[in-house]
Amino acid sequence: MTKKRPDRIFRGLAICFWLLALSNFSKPLQLTEHSGFVLFGTRLTGGDAVLWSLVFGAYLVVYGLGLWYMKRIVIGMAHAYALYVVVNLFLYWSRNPPPSGADVILAVLYSLIAVGVSLGSAVLLSKHRTQLE
Repeated sequence: MTKKRPDRIFRGLAICFWLLALSNFSKPLQLTEHSGFVLFGTRLTGGDAVLWSLVFGAYLVVYGLGLWYMKRIVIGMAHAYALYVVVNLFLYWSRNPPPSGADVILAVLYSLIAVGVSLGSAVLLSKHRTQLE
C-alpha cells in the first residue's frame, strides 16, 4: 500500500505563509509605534523597515511555493525560518516585556502560534522528506 502524500496540509501551510508574506509586505504602511517589521528583536523604521519587510515577504512567498509544489529545498528554508522566529521572539520579548496581564496572555498566545506553525512546518517537512521532489 502506498502512503498518501500530505498535499492538503502542505497547501494549507503554503496559503498561511503567503498570507504572512502579505502581512510583511504591508508592514511599511503601518504607521503606529507598535507596528512595523521586527528584525532580531528590534522594531525597524524607515528604509530598513521597507527593505527587510520586502526581503522576508519574498522569502515567505518562495517558502510557500516550495510547500505548494512539495519541493525538497524548502526543508532548509523551513528550519532556518523556524530558528529565526524563535530567536526573534526571544529577543523581542526580552527587550520589550508586555506591561499588563492581558498583554502577557496575548504575547504568549502569539508566541505559541508563531513557534508552533513555523517549527511544526519544519518538523512535518522533515518527516515527509521522502515524499518531496
